[in-house]
Amino acid sequence: MTPSHLHGFRFDRESQDYKLRNQYVDAIKEVNGFPLLLPSVKDEGAVDDTLGIIDGVLLAEGADVDPSHFGEEPRYGMKRLDPERDVFELVLAKGVIKN
Repeated sequence: MTPSHLHGFRFDRESQDYKLRNQYVDAIKEVNGFPLLLPSVKDEGAVDDTLGIIDGVLLAEGADVDPSHFGEEPRYGMKRLDPERDVFELVLAKGVIKN
């Protein structure tokens, strides 16, 4: 089985659980991948280390990304924001592009 990576979760504040839809796990397994869930971390070195041992990244749906990361203002109708997840996924995406 080829190692793969699946990152895409949402944190349910009521139940205090990380949740991921089965369809993402099934899609990775369907191509002989190994789904791996990564919780948000702030350490860029840890992100780089992780990217060095996985073959792919999938960023699943979830909260809206705060447009202030791109110099924009929030718009009417935006869903919930998750600042911790934003920071992690932006660092993750930049690491993928760099590698």
